[in-house]
Amino acid sequence: MGLKDLGLKDEDRYGILVLDEIFCKKHGHEKEFLRAAILRYPYLLSKPKSHIMGVFDLLAKHGIDEKEALRVTYDIPKLFSIQLEKQMNEVFHLFKLYNGIEHDKVMTMFRNFPYLFCCDTIKMRQFLAHFKKYRLTEDQIVNLVS
Repeated sequence: MGLKDLGLKDEDRYGILVLDEIFCKKHGHEKEFLRAAILRYPYLLSKPKSHIMGVFDLLAKHGIDEKEALRVTYDIPKLFSIQLEKQMNEVFHLFKLYNGIEHDKVMTMFRNFPYLFCCDTIKMRQFLAHFKKYRLTEDQIVNLVS
């Protein structure tokens, strides 16, 4: 029974075969990497190919290469479960609004603290307000968050 028999488009496929295509065949990881990724985050099996590739494409759009994208998504698999683009845009906006920190510095913080885009933005506002209250410099904020 082929894909057409199931009525699935390629981008709608999900499961172990899709994960094997993405992580092993496309990115050259061993089956052990895939096994470990699934054990860390079993919900990955239910994510459609388009969603997984969309996360990698979005990270690439913001300057994260494939190797680094694999590292941060392996370390923080929750990145596959949030509305990543919406969350990223809100975090960029908050850092700019509260502390005047630009996109590239936020991405520097993300590289060192990949959970940044998974943080609750309400709590993040409180921290950013404290950073402003105590007049931390941009470098101090980047170092602290990183």
